Parts: sequence; structure tokens; C-alpha cells
Amino acid sequence: MRNFFPLVCLLAISMITSSSVIARPKKANTTSRATTPKKQPAKATQSNAKTLKAELKEWGKRKKALKPLQLKELIEENHKLRMQNQTLNTNVKELDGSIKGLESKLRETIKTELMREKANAAVRDLAELPEGSYTVDKATGQVFIGGILDERYGVDKETGIPFIKGILFKVQIGANKDLDLKEVLIDEVHHENLEQEKDNNLYKYTIGHFRNYWEANKLKKGLRAMGIKLAWIVPYKDGKRVLLKEVLPVVIEQKNKKKAK
Repeated sequence: MRNFFPLVCLLAISMITSSSVIARPKKANTTSRATTPKKQPAKATQSNAKTLKAELKEWGKRKKALKPLQLKELIEENHKLRMQNQTLNTNVKELDGSIKGLESKLRETIKTELMREKANAAVRDLAELPEGSYTVDKATGQVFIGGILDERYGVDKETGIPFIKGILFKVQIGANKDLDLKEVLIDEVHHENLEQEKDNNLYKYTIGHFRNYWEANKLKKGLRAMGIKLAWIVPYKDGKRVLLKEVLPVVIEQKNKKKAK
């Protein structure tokens, strides 16, 4: 009996020790679970998935309810609408290109007309402008109209007299050695576009300023029909009289353009 009692005591002590050792890990596990919470699924994702699933199910029912011919018609209609959409997109692109092309042509037409107006305006002699409306810088050969540089005009380096740049045609109506009408021609109201110049000891009289030879030719024919038989066309280049052969390429080009119209 005495030998049995110590064994019982030793067993009891070992049971108490083991139970306390087991209890400690349980406490540690509880703490670790609290620090790592579980991930919860997003409610919005679940809702979208359910909606999509319901729609697919509904369209599946409709597809099953369709007869083969009805399904065929739907597929063909869908294909037809796709082709129409492609055609419309192509037409829109073509129209866009056409509009841009027309806009470009319109700009070119406006530019051409403005240049033509400018050229026609340049045909006007400076002598016809009001006194003091233009100034001439002989040193630079520039003409200023209303204080603005006008590149349509130049200035003769020898005489300092302004001239119209480029090729110009006038109609000469006569020439006389002794008849000087300079004093008469001061009155611009009665001699508009009539000019006098001295060349080779002759006073020569011209009418008109034309960029186009064939327009000048109309005036020449009209004057001859009125009895001025000596009327003829005189070409000028940068304010200087020149021979017709010097500007012949321009005359031919103007004639070809006239025929083309």
C-alpha cells in the first residue's frame, strides 16, 4: 500500500502538468484567428453575375422557342443591318472627302478671283488717283497708297515716274510731232484713261490699260470702226514700251485660254 501511493501522486502531477501545457496553445490560436479576418465576396459582383445569368437563361429560352426559319430570318436581318452600317460609314467618309475637296476648290476660286480683282485694280493708272493719295519712294522704287506699300506698282529709276508692274496693253490712237496736249490732259474729268507720252520726238496718245491683249483688241477694232484707222495695240512691260514679239508667249497663252472657255 505504501508503494502504491507514490505512484498515484506521480500520475496526478503528470496529468495536471499536461493539461496546463495543452491549454496554452489554445489561447495563442484564438489570438491568431482574431488578427486575420476572412475575405467577404463583393455584393455588387454577385448581383451582376446573377443578372447576367438570368439574362442568358431568358435568351436561351427565347432561342429554344424560335422556329428554325425565324432564327434564320433574325440572323439574315442582323447581317443585313451590319452591311448597311458599313455602307453608311463608307458613304459618310466619301461625303467628308467630297466636302473637303469642294472647300479646297472654293478657296482656290476665291483666291483666283481676288488675284484677278487685284490685277484689274493694278491696271488703273496712278495719275487717276486723287492728289496726295499715294507717295513714291524713288530711292527704293516703292509706291505707297494710303500709306500702305502696294507691290503692284514700281518706279522708273531714271525718271522717278511710277508704273504698273508686269505686262500691260494700251491702244495708241495717234502720234504727232508738234501737238502737245499736256496742259489739256491735266483736266482728268475730260480725258479719263487718255495718256500722252513722248517717244522718238513724237507725242503719242494711248487709251486704256489692259492685262489681256484680246480685250485691248476689242477696243482697237471699235476705234477703227469709228474711223480711227491708225489705232493699234502697244505692249508695255514694267512701264516700258516693248515689241509685240517680246510678249508674244503671253498673248498666245491668253488666246488659248479664250478658246478653252
